[in-house]
Amino acid sequence: MSASPRTAPPLRTWLEIDGAALRKNVAFLRATVKRHARGGAVPQIIAMVKSNAYGHGNAIVPELLRRIPDAVFGLADLDELRAFRAAGWTAPVFLSSPVLPEELEEALTLRGWPVLSTRAEAAILAKAARKLGENVIAEAHFKVDTGMGRLGLPPAEAARELDAILKKHPNVRIVGLLTHFARSDDDDGLTRRQLALFTAFRKQFPGIPWHAANSAALLHHPRAVAGAAWVRPGLALYGLPPRPGDARHLHPILTWKARVTFVRKAAAGTTVSYGATYRLSRPQTLATVSVGYGDTYPRILSNRASVLIGGVRCPIRGRVTMDQIVVDASRVPAGKLRAGAEAVLLGKQGKEEITADELAKLAGTISYEIVTGTSLKLPRVYRNFPS
Repeated sequence: MSASPRTAPPLRTWLEIDGAALRKNVAFLRATVKRHARGGAVPQIIAMVKSNAYGHGNAIVPELLRRIPDAVFGLADLDELRAFRAAGWTAPVFLSSPVLPEELEEALTLRGWPVLSTRAEAAILAKAARKLGENVIAEAHFKVDTGMGRLGLPPAEAARELDAILKKHPNVRIVGLLTHFARSDDDDGLTRRQLALFTAFRKQFPGIPWHAANSAALLHHPRAVAGAAWVRPGLALYGLPPRPGDARHLHPILTWKARVTFVRKAAAGTTVSYGATYRLSRPQTLATVSVGYGDTYPRILSNRASVLIGGVRCPIRGRVTMDQIVVDASRVPAGKLRAGAEAVLLGKQGKEEITADELAKLAGTISYEIVTGTSLKLPRVYRNFPS
């Protein structure tokens, strides 16, 4: 008699990634780019998938390729580029962070576009290209600082550096000029000033393609799109709104879930979790949920955030511990509250929703950190993705 196959145990905490929502976001962004192009050439999309696709998992890349067949992919560094090529993806790659001198040769071999800011960097890149062959041309992008203060030099100094690169390094081809906006999500005046500086800079180097628009600028600053060769959406691809009003157009693709593991009735006066930071002022139904800071659920959400069980908001009681939290589930219908029930930490359940922006506000951070901070150990379950 053969043994019956064992069924896989249920996941205790996991992420669900919705391909249908991703497709809606891509369609909306492509339509917006086309509209802002004002009848001119439509910029290509540099799909920013650095940091494991903002925590969503690089398994979304094939779906992006299906929807954006001419896409360039934006990665942070050589480690990400190695993994990208090892997965068999051959699309062009833009590296948004500087490549270290000893990494340049490999970056060129793996067909990554590094970002340069100075003639000194270009000299090192030129040397790396010569090591690969006498006729090898190293393609790179050149960044100017118009107000971000992170990479690049101010426009006047940057112009001198770029002019020197173009004259002294024939085996380095600058295929793109770029800048990055510091507050395109909430400061239109600063963004317009940055764009004006960048426009004046570009006019000194006619014929070189350019890009400037991140998600917020793509949606709200058409002048950062019209005439550009590329746009660089990141946050909006994943359905996270750069500005609150953008939520009506975008669909978050990530839901974070965990299991209820224990339910109990607790008397008034009961204290909950480490430090006894919460004391029940009345009897409550407490539910223990299988997630904690060891799963990168932020400890700072202790006594602040809520989860959804049975479509009901259940506030966290006491401190977030390494692999468990306790919530007040008193309002959850009895039929929906049991060990094994799903709790939603981030996402929709019924008519309720917990957004990344909500958790970010409670944690004193930004939505980027909430999603990119999700642990690599968390299983990612992909829904509505074609096989």
